[in-house]
Amino acid sequence: MYITVEEANTKFNRDIEFYSKWDTLSDADKERYIFSAMQLIDERSQWIGHKLSTDQENEFPRDLSTNWIRAKAEDIYYRAHRRIPIEIKKATLEMIKELFNANYTEMFNLQKSNVKSFSDGDMSVSFGNNVKSKPGAGNRKIFNLLFPFTPLGWTEMSRGQRQSPHITEADE
Repeated sequence: MYITVEEANTKFNRDIEFYSKWDTLSDADKERYIFSAMQLIDERSQWIGHKLSTDQENEFPRDLSTNWIRAKAEDIYYRAHRRIPIEIKKATLEMIKELFNANYTEMFNLQKSNVKSFSDGDMSVSFGNNVKSKPGAGNRKIFNLLFPFTPLGWTEMSRGQRQSPHITEADE
């Protein structure tokens, strides 16, 4: 997992409005949100470098040594090489908020009950693999956090066309 329930609790504690909602969830439900957010991030893009091992399920941490020679983005390399980058952790937290705001709590409860679909008036929902719009797709903050780890983002930073995100140790 890119973040733990404890890390999420600590970070969300700073956002009083969201924390009051987050705090009502069980740790098991919080883990489901974290896992779902992590899966959505992993599926979003091609990533620079490669997984540290062939049996690694998640996209991060990554080995970026093949990109290092041509890159000027030393801080991104330092933060991403062989550990979960701060940007990925922050994007996971933002994605959790997106999932929560999309009313995924009710969806989790329905899926846990093995409901395959339901309708209410003119609205109908089916649980399956055909998702048309993924949560966080239009979230600029998530995009900006993930962009440096994509091939285009890495290329732009290595050419000096784009600055890497300025994440300080206090943000960790």
